Amino acid sequence: MSNVSGVYYDGKTSQPYPARLEKLADGSIQLHCDNTKIVDSVSFEQLKIASRVGNTPRSIYFSDGGKFETKDNEIIDSWLKVGEAAKYSGLAHYLESHWRFVFVGIVVVILSLWITTKYIIPATSEIIAYRLPPSMSQQLGQYTLNTLDEWVFDTSRLDKSKQQELQALFDRYFSDSTYQMKLHFRYSEDVGPNAFALPSGDIVVTDDLVEIAGSDKEILAVMAHEVGHVEQRHILRRIIQDSFFVFIITMVTGDIASVSSGIIAAPAIFIEMAYSREFEREADQFALEFLREHEINPVYFSNIIWRMSNWKRVDEIDKQDEDDGISVSYNNKQIGRIIEGYLSSHPAPEDRIRLFGSPDIAIDEAHE
Repeated sequence: MSNVSGVYYDGKTSQPYPARLEKLADGSIQLHCDNTKIVDSVSFEQLKIASRVGNTPRSIYFSDGGKFETKDNEIIDSWLKVGEAAKYSGLAHYLESHWRFVFVGIVVVILSLWITTKYIIPATSEIIAYRLPPSMSQQLGQYTLNTLDEWVFDTSRLDKSKQQELQALFDRYFSDSTYQMKLHFRYSEDVGPNAFALPSGDIVVTDDLVEIAGSDKEILAVMAHEVGHVEQRHILRRIIQDSFFVFIITMVTGDIASVSSGIIAAPAIFIEMAYSREFEREADQFALEFLREHEINPVYFSNIIWRMSNWKRVDEIDKQDEDDGISVSYNNKQIGRIIEGYLSSHPAPEDRIRLFGSPDIAIDEAHE
């Protein structure tokens, strides 16, 4: 007969009670609290004994919801060596106590996560994106556009004639798309020259992009890029991939809201950014093939990329002369743009320009 000391929780309150677990000569177990027998003789088959993890307290669960905790792992291990009830209960402790198994386990986990994030998630997301009903894309796109109109964008300030001109250009090339493409013009003080696509086929072009463009062909090249995103389901695939990442991070950390989760999530975020860069390259390739198919010089895309990369609103930088020189202060919007540029999901401008050819601004004057 042997016994171990610990604490007992009755399963009804959080109050711990000093207790003693006793093993009788016939192998049965009794629980005593304040020298009073709480649980009569039970066999191992009626208990749920947690696996040993290092020297952390061991939990033993009773069928009535009670739990006994003890630090006397060695005695519990000796009890478990007898009988079949917990034949493999020491396996976890054995594995984590040998560095070779720990090393193999770490390698297997890292390799599994890499394969999952690199291949399984993108492939699965693509399959799901192409099988989702069009109604879901329409609802998602409309909701997103309404939200952006409420918080980010204002009504376009472009001349109606210019909007009609670009709308006619858009309809000429993209009206026969499998999606019901729609072109929208919006004004924003914060977004700058940009364009983006929604899963519903809505293409949004900002006023600043139209204003900096040297020709309509530059805007058409950007439109083709955004249509490529829609045709290849990039937006839906991105959303599905993000959902998978949230699920994986939650499974690994157990608490996505914690600071430690954010640290652990950082590699996954950068991996996901790589996926986004790949989407941008695919959309660039789509635009390149479109321009070549319609015998439009690809350099128009390089021109607009160059203009967007070198654009800045003059009223965002406040240069103030001082005795020791010139200091430059940045407002919050500009700092946000600097961070956004550093973590940009787009490939580097020079890489994109290399695909389409060196910028040739003079071509706009020659062909317009």
